[in-house]
Amino acid sequence: MITLREQFISVFEVYAAAAGVAEGTLSDRLLRSGARFKRIREGSDISTGTYERVLQWFSDHWPEDAVWPEGVERPKSSSALAALRD
Repeated sequence: MITLREQFISVFEVYAAAAGVAEGTLSDRLLRSGARFKRIREGSDISTGTYERVLQWFSDHWPEDAVWPEGVERPKSSSALAALRD
Protein backbone atom coordinates (compact mmCIF):
# COMPACT_ATOMS: atom_id res chain seq x y z
CA MET A 1 0.00 0.00 0.00
CA ILE A 2 1.26 3.46 -0.90
CA THR A 3 1.35 5.89 2.03
CA LEU A 4 -0.26 9.32 1.91
CA ARG A 5 3.21 10.89 1.98
CA GLU A 6 4.24 8.77 -1.03
CA GLN A 7 1.02 9.76 -2.82
CA PHE A 8 1.65 13.44 -2.11
CA ILE A 9 5.26 13.22 -3.31
CA SER A 10 4.26 11.32 -6.45
CA VAL A 11 1.59 13.85 -7.45
CA PHE A 12 3.92 16.75 -6.67
CA GLU A 13 6.81 15.32 -8.72
CA VAL A 14 4.66 14.34 -11.72
CA TYR A 15 2.97 17.75 -11.81
CA ALA A 16 6.26 19.65 -11.52
CA ALA A 17 7.79 17.66 -14.38
CA ALA A 18 4.68 17.88 -16.60
CA ALA A 19 4.22 21.60 -16.03
CA GLY A 20 7.93 22.42 -16.28
CA VAL A 21 7.98 24.05 -12.86
CA ALA A 22 10.85 23.70 -10.42
CA GLU A 23 9.87 21.81 -7.28
CA GLY A 24 11.09 24.67 -5.08
CA THR A 25 8.94 27.17 -6.98
CA LEU A 26 5.89 24.92 -6.75
CA SER A 27 6.56 24.30 -3.07
CA ASP A 28 6.70 28.05 -2.47
CA ARG A 29 3.39 28.60 -4.29
CA LEU A 30 1.48 25.78 -2.63
CA LEU A 31 3.18 25.29 0.72
CA ARG A 32 4.41 28.86 1.33
CA SER A 33 8.02 27.70 1.55
CA GLY A 34 10.39 26.74 -1.24
CA ALA A 35 12.06 24.14 1.01
CA ARG A 36 8.89 22.62 2.46
CA PHE A 37 8.44 19.95 -0.21
CA LYS A 38 12.06 18.86 0.24
CA ARG A 39 11.43 18.50 3.98
CA ILE A 40 8.28 16.45 3.30
CA ARG A 41 10.29 14.18 1.00
CA GLU A 42 12.80 13.78 3.85
CA GLY A 43 10.08 12.76 6.33
CA SER A 44 8.47 15.98 7.59
CA ASP A 45 4.72 15.94 8.15
CA ILE A 46 1.85 18.06 6.87
CA SER A 47 -1.68 18.41 8.19
CA THR A 48 -4.59 16.63 6.55
CA GLY A 49 -6.02 20.03 5.62
CA THR A 50 -2.84 20.93 3.76
CA TYR A 51 -2.80 17.54 2.03
CA GLU A 52 -6.41 17.94 0.89
CA ARG A 53 -5.97 21.57 -0.20
CA VAL A 54 -2.85 20.84 -2.26
CA LEU A 55 -4.28 17.66 -3.85
CA GLN A 56 -7.41 19.62 -4.78
CA TRP A 57 -5.27 22.32 -6.38
CA PHE A 58 -3.35 19.72 -8.37
CA SER A 59 -6.57 18.07 -9.53
CA ASP A 60 -8.02 21.42 -10.61
CA HIS A 61 -4.83 22.45 -12.47
CA TRP A 62 -3.61 19.12 -13.82
CA PRO A 63 -2.01 19.35 -17.28
CA GLU A 64 -4.21 17.69 -19.91
CA ASP A 65 -1.36 15.64 -21.35
CA ALA A 66 -0.10 14.34 -17.99
CA VAL A 67 -1.22 11.06 -16.44
CA TRP A 68 -2.43 11.24 -12.82
CA PRO A 69 -0.21 8.94 -10.72
CA GLU A 70 -1.46 5.39 -10.28
CA GLY A 71 -2.52 4.49 -6.76
CA VAL A 72 -3.54 8.04 -5.88
CA GLU A 73 -7.24 8.86 -5.69
CA ARG A 74 -7.88 12.04 -7.63
CA PRO A 75 -10.26 14.57 -6.05
CA LYS A 76 -13.20 15.72 -8.14
CA SER A 77 -12.70 19.15 -9.69
CA SER A 78 -13.80 22.11 -7.61
CA SER A 79 -16.37 23.05 -10.28
CA ALA A 80 -17.86 19.53 -10.14
CA LEU A 81 -18.06 19.71 -6.35
CA ALA A 82 -19.74 23.14 -6.56
CA ALA A 83 -22.31 21.75 -9.03
CA LEU A 84 -23.15 18.96 -6.59
CA ARG A 85 -23.85 21.55 -3.86
CA ASP A 86 -26.26 23.56 -6.04
